[in-house]
This record gives sequence, structure tokens and C-alpha cells, in this order.
Amino acid sequence: MLEETTAAAHEAREPQENDFYAQLVIFLFAAHSVANKVGYEDLATVVEDRISWAAERSSDKLMGAVGTWTRTTSMLANGAYDIAQQLLDRSRDDLESSRDHSPEVLRMLGPLHLRSSVLAARAGDAERARDHLAEARTLETHLDEGDHDGGYYQMCFGPSNVGIHEVAASVELGAGAAAVHHAESLRISPQIPRIRTAQHFVDLARAHLWEGNNATALQALHKARRLAPQQTLHHPTTREVTRMLVRLQRRSNEDLTKLAQWIGEM
Repeated sequence: MLEETTAAAHEAREPQENDFYAQLVIFLFAAHSVANKVGYEDLATVVEDRISWAAERSSDKLMGAVGTWTRTTSMLANGAYDIAQQLLDRSRDDLESSRDHSPEVLRMLGPLHLRSSVLAARAGDAERARDHLAEARTLETHLDEGDHDGGYYQMCFGPSNVGIHEVAASVELGAGAAAVHHAESLRISPQIPRIRTAQHFVDLARAHLWEGNNATALQALHKARRLAPQQTLHHPTTREVTRMLVRLQRRSNEDLTKLAQWIGEM
């Protein structure tokens, strides 16, 4: 599909050419998601460049935002928080300057703020993280449509996703108690992609571990595994939490042993 769509984009003329490049962004986004979730980080970074290349040629401002959001994935992993924030700020400015308040634009602005909140939290800037979460919450209330799976542009957004990021930001800030508190009132909609929900339970497992809730941390990892086994298997936090649970266990725990064996830690 990637090869055929790329060839079609090269052969087509405007405006059909723009449509093919937009479709190529979506296919590449799927490839990036797979590569990133199963641990092929180098490949995922290459795909990020291709997404940006295709997005520029699509003449779709929302595809440009998809490209920016995706590009910051490797920056988040590699600690380039300031550069990533600058890219996201610029992308939001471009969308807001168009004065387009359509649901499609608002649903794109929301995820850009949510990504910024995690970047800020990872950088230790709690105030900035809270500001971005507040902006996302405001956008969500303006939409007043509940959770949305992202549709054509893939960027899921809504109250559940904002709540998931509140938990994630607290975890990144090292605030385990706050993360657990936010999670207690969170009800995740089935509209949220399973991989996103699985990521939430991996994050939550770390928070429960910090709070001494070892059994609940293990339950969270099992939930993540049921939702997205490959992603959970390759996630570094899964290994981190499992190793610590193994060290802390005081008696035989069959569920923990099976999980540790599954990820290759025993």
C-alpha cells in the first residue's frame, strides 16, 4: 500500500496529487505506530521523516499537524523536549491563525496540547504540563461530543483521553499518589484505541508500585497485556515494574512468575 500510494502520488497532478499524499500520511502513521509499539525505534524515526515529507505535499494543514505530532515521538523518547515543544507550539499557532473552529481542527488541537503536557511533565515543568491539560480540557468541553477515535486523522480525543494524559503527566512528574487519584475517577470509553488504554495501565502500574500497591500494579500490567500484548511486551516500563515486583515479592506468586517469564525476566 505504501509503495502503490507513493507511486500514485508521484504520477498524479493537483488536486488529486494532494489527496494521494494525504492518504500516504495515514498509511505511514499506521506503520509508525506498529514500529514504535513493538520496539523498532530506529525504523519509527525513519517513518517520522517520511510522514513529514508526505504531509508537506498534501496541502492539508491537519496532515501537517499529524506529521508534527508524530515527529515529536522520537524527541520525547530521546529527551529533546524543548525542540519538540517548539514544533508543537508552531503547529498549534498555524491551526489557530486560520480561525477555523471546526470540530476537525479542535480535535487536532487537543492531542497537540496533550502531547505538550507529557513533554512538559517529562521535563519536570509541572505548571506547563497543567496548563496544556487545562487547554485540552477546555477544547474537549467546546466539542461536547464525548470521546472520538480520531477518524480519518487518527488523533483520538475526548474526556477519556484527557484523563489518561492527566495520569500520564503525574507519572512523568513522579507524583504516584496524584496519578492513582486521577485514575480512580477515570472511566475510559470504548472509543479509545486499545493501544492507548494499554499504555495507560502500564503507566498506572508504575504509579501503584511507587505507592506500595504491588498487587494492583500487577493487575494493571495484566490488563495492559490483555489489551495490547505486543506493545506491553516491548514497553520498557513493563520490564521495569516487573523486575521490581519480583524483587519485592515475599512469597510465591504464580501470576507474577508467569508475567516475568512472558517478558523474559525469569
